Amino acid sequence: MNKHYKLFVIFALIMIGIFAIKLTYDHKATQKIKELSIQYEAESIADFLVAFRNTYQDIFIRNHATLNVSNIDFLPVKTTNEIAKIFSELNTKSKIATVSDRPRNPENLANKRQLEVIKYFVAHKDKKSFFQTIGEKHYYSQPLYISQKCLSCHGKREDAPQIINENYSAAYDYQLGDLRGIIDIEVRQSKLSLLLEENQDKTIFFVLILLSLILSTSFLYARYHSKLSKLVFETSLALERANHTLEDRVQDEIAKNRAKDQKLFQQSRMAQMGELLSMIAHQWRQPLGSIAATVSNIEVKMSMDKYDLETKEGAQDCKKFLDKKLGNIDSYVQNLSTTIDDFRNFYNPNKESTVGTINAPIHKALDIIKSSLRSTGIEVLEKYESTRSFSMAEGELMQVFLNIFKNAQDNFKEKGSINPKIFITSVDTSDGVEVYISDNGGGIPEAYIAQVFDPYFSTKNKKNGTGLGLYMSKIIIQEHHDGKLSVNNRYNGAEFVIYIRDREK
Repeated sequence: MNKHYKLFVIFALIMIGIFAIKLTYDHKATQKIKELSIQYEAESIADFLVAFRNTYQDIFIRNHATLNVSNIDFLPVKTTNEIAKIFSELNTKSKIATVSDRPRNPENLANKRQLEVIKYFVAHKDKKSFFQTIGEKHYYSQPLYISQKCLSCHGKREDAPQIINENYSAAYDYQLGDLRGIIDIEVRQSKLSLLLEENQDKTIFFVLILLSLILSTSFLYARYHSKLSKLVFETSLALERANHTLEDRVQDEIAKNRAKDQKLFQQSRMAQMGELLSMIAHQWRQPLGSIAATVSNIEVKMSMDKYDLETKEGAQDCKKFLDKKLGNIDSYVQNLSTTIDDFRNFYNPNKESTVGTINAPIHKALDIIKSSLRSTGIEVLEKYESTRSFSMAEGELMQVFLNIFKNAQDNFKEKGSINPKIFITSVDTSDGVEVYISDNGGGIPEAYIAQVFDPYFSTKNKKNGTGLGLYMSKIIIQEHHDGKLSVNNRYNGAEFVIYIRDREK
């Protein structure tokens, strides 16, 4: 047998099995609905009879009626039986009876099935009803328990009314709560049951038609599968060749993009290096001026022969003066050296990771630019709450913070901001750290805010901006530190949010 036909046979058997399960499930569901419908109908009839019976009992008791020959036939049990007979005659689909295992009227003696139901209620006093199906017939039963009202006729015989005592010799000595008998209702199929059966027949017919269509379609598919397989095989070969070509092209494009990003990164570094040199020159101006002033002071002192070097006291005073001034010069030189170290650490191409808090690269970036910020009247407000240590490329993060600080400074200058301020906050998160850097410089125009991280896009004038700083900052944060860099306008300025995930978490 052809393998395609084998598959067809297997598929057909599976479909037949599925539909068989479906039909079985639907049949059971239909039967359950039928039973519930019949049970509900019977329950309504039983509730009506119980309500009628209780009403008659209340009438007798409320009116203090004395039982006698003329009204004994109006006892609740007798009237209930009469109503049940009349209802059964009028409604040929239902048959009602009130029966007991100890009846006073022999007509009310329970049959074998009803006796089993009575035993069930005796053993299960918590049950309110019993439903069973025998062949085409359905039976619903409700228990009748002895209440306080019933004890006057069914308690001790000597306490029963005289007319009851004279006419009945059975059904005495019941206790409160004992089972007196049952209301038993035989219900044949209702209209709803017939409709359900009709609907089930239609469902079976529809399923058979659908199954025939599926099997015929499967047969046609198996018959022509060889041609399709050949076509699919040839197409797969063509796609495989195309995929190899596409993969090569993708790798080429990835390599080109990496080269492009590297070039942009270098351009950004060169542009920032020019800004850093300007910052260094600005930071060096004060210590160099102080060194020049100190040297000039020494020269003046020495040229004016302020100290008599011939005497021991004069030589000591001169030595103290020179020691003090040389100490000042050494302090200024250390300041110059620190500035050079900061610049070297920033521009060091070595990307070896260091472990520390996010506050360290922020401090180092501020050390480089603080003199320039101070000279333009920019106040920096710092709030460091982050204490988490993690692995980072510190030099690259310094570049990110410097870019943001420098952008804020340039924005203040272009807009002529009054009382310019930069706010820095660092906090720990459940899996990393976040840094919020905001200013009061008026914010970024909404038309540009979605483009600020694009390469070569700048809101500065052409002579002051390359459009690479924020682009490279985003690459450093997202690709090198598995984080996220975003910006939005908040209050009266822009706010940059830097999130860095702790990779050890």
